[in-house]
Amino acid sequence: MSNNGLLGKLKRKNLQLFTAGALALGSVYGCKDVVEPTQKPIANFTATPKEGYAPLDVCFDGSLSSAPGSSIAKYIWRFESGVMDSTSGPRPCHGFETHGIFGAGLRVVNAEGERSLEKLEQIVVNDASPVINIPNLNSNEDEVSSLDLTGKITSPLYPLENLRITTSSPDLNITRNGSVINYTNKTKDWNGSTYIDFVIEDPEKRQTNRRTVVVVNPQTD
Repeated sequence: MSNNGLLGKLKRKNLQLFTAGALALGSVYGCKDVVEPTQKPIANFTATPKEGYAPLDVCFDGSLSSAPGSSIAKYIWRFESGVMDSTSGPRPCHGFETHGIFGAGLRVVNAEGERSLEKLEQIVVNDASPVINIPNLNSNEDEVSSLDLTGKITSPLYPLENLRITTSSPDLNITRNGSVINYTNKTKDWNGSTYIDFVIEDPEKRQTNRRTVVVVNPQTD
């Protein structure tokens, strides 16, 4: 046998011995299988409703979240103004008491302690307070003036007849007949600038206040 043939035979033999030794060591130290890294969990949820009038109760469902290769150990919710909730599980409810646009967020943690990115939803809470849109008024002394409140006092939730309307004035007598108020000066032959204070309240005790200027003009002969 030539020197080259003998050298090749020795190389193949050494490679076989090295491979066998590596397999033996892998068996001893438990390295036969490649361990895949745990994937981060994924947060996902729905909010019902996403929009409404204050005060608004919204219920959240985080059961759409997932933890590939693991399980979800904790749901960490974040509501308005940093309010945190990590004890209510996947389906909490939260009350939004004031109107505005708020963000609600969820992170989930898997059994290995890996946290997800934060999933966000926008909650729109509208103002349900009554609205007063009454311009400044004019009247003549010693004459009864009238104002129809239809379209001038409104509510997003209730018709005019369901609203409690309170009026007061230092210088005017005010009466109401349905949607119409009548007013005249308390003192005969008085004229000048005064006002009517309106307080509107809906059945859920939401209130709106407005002061309307009234100019009482002198009679012209």
